[in-house]
Amino acid sequence: MEIVGMCRGELMLRSPMPVVFAYLSDHPKILSFNPFCKRVTPTERENVYRWDFEVADPQGHPIRLIFFVEQALRETVEPADMRIGHHVVPQGERGGKIIWRDFPVVIDGKMPDDHTFVGKAAGEMDVKRCGESETLVGVRMRIEIEFDVPRLFKLLPEPILKKISEATMTLAMQQVSNQMLKNISRDFNFSVLGNANFGSASIGNANFGSTNLTVSKSN
Repeated sequence: MEIVGMCRGELMLRSPMPVVFAYLSDHPKILSFNPFCKRVTPTERENVYRWDFEVADPQGHPIRLIFFVEQALRETVEPADMRIGHHVVPQGERGGKIIWRDFPVVIDGKMPDDHTFVGKAAGEMDVKRCGESETLVGVRMRIEIEFDVPRLFKLLPEPILKKISEATMTLAMQQVSNQMLKNISRDFNFSVLGNANFGSASIGNANFGSTNLTVSKSN
């Protein structure tokens, strides 16, 4: 079964854009705010990291998920005036974007057990300057996981199994969005939560692009 989860959210931080951008560029720190992330490990490839997540299936059994993600930093320029609440981000204003791309790997050997899976992850944090001392941060993230359905759940009709899987992933992605934004806001004074956080999931495909890499399985 293949399931895709997505989440997004926004924060208005009362801090200058360069300060916020440098803070969000700290990859291990930001991932530590994800409630399911147990470990972030740099690989031998520059700016490529291994994420180790742990979640529970509907019966409470642990499922271990491994992602390989490349981080890239990019400067952005507003193509036109954009209004954010009572702020106007003028055309030509410079901002930044932190991009997470899936980095496909080939695992040497077999997985350690039947409840460990390699998934795909991608996302971005869009950082916009709103005046001298306020910064808008938009966060988007999506993951794709292909896993074997536990024997017990194979007895369920497919529509029911799909609903259970989507509901479980939706709740997880909502929790990811809420916790990450909440923890980021704690490190900045007078942080204001922007648009409502969003999390969803679906059974299906997602498109991820990157290059291939062979990485040995870590213990």
